[in-house]
Amino acid sequence: MVFAVPITASAYNTYVGLKIESVYNPTYGSSEEEHTQWCLPSGFTAMTINDGSEDIDTVTTSSDTCSGDTIWSGLVSLTTEATYNIGLIVENGAFHGLTTKYGYSWTCGAEGSSCTTVCSSITGVSCVDPGSAATEITSDDIQTMCGNPSGYIKDSTSACAPEQSAGWAYEKYLQTSTTAYTCSCTPGYKRVCACGPCLLTYTLTFIAPAE
Repeated sequence: MVFAVPITASAYNTYVGLKIESVYNPTYGSSEEEHTQWCLPSGFTAMTINDGSEDIDTVTTSSDTCSGDTIWSGLVSLTTEATYNIGLIVENGAFHGLTTKYGYSWTCGAEGSSCTTVCSSITGVSCVDPGSAATEITSDDIQTMCGNPSGYIKDSTSACAPEQSAGWAYEKYLQTSTTAYTCSCTPGYKRVCACGPCLLTYTLTFIAPAE
């Protein structure tokens, strides 16, 4: 549902709201009820207002947007009865069960699988270089994605920093001055992979109302 409240007639400044009536993610949770409890992830959801020739405003959400919530634009200038487009783009790594953190979508690959293989199996997305965000991954993140490692050792002096736990090994390539992120994998290890972009894109149209 899209609505705008004009302040003056003809040409006026206003805020445009996009209300999310419902959401459905078949990979979230294990029941129909849980499928509808998924939210558009904060920082990975953007709304753009376009006047037909150029974007006049773009906002990225700072909190999760769930059923019944509204995404608001910044203050924009609209012309009465003119047609405008709303673009909604969602980084849908979360839709595919990936962890969306530090500006990227992350997942844990099978033992010995490269991130190129892991990411391409997720509806064709690619492995990407997350830059310095690779150093932000914590042991808690790895536990969420890969299983139950007892801890994680960051090692900026070597190409990979494995942690052995309960018979499994994990590795993450760090982005430092001497070590670049890579999509490959050492045999016998699970990789923490940065995948993307995997985007859901929607376009809606509305006519600016009269006062």
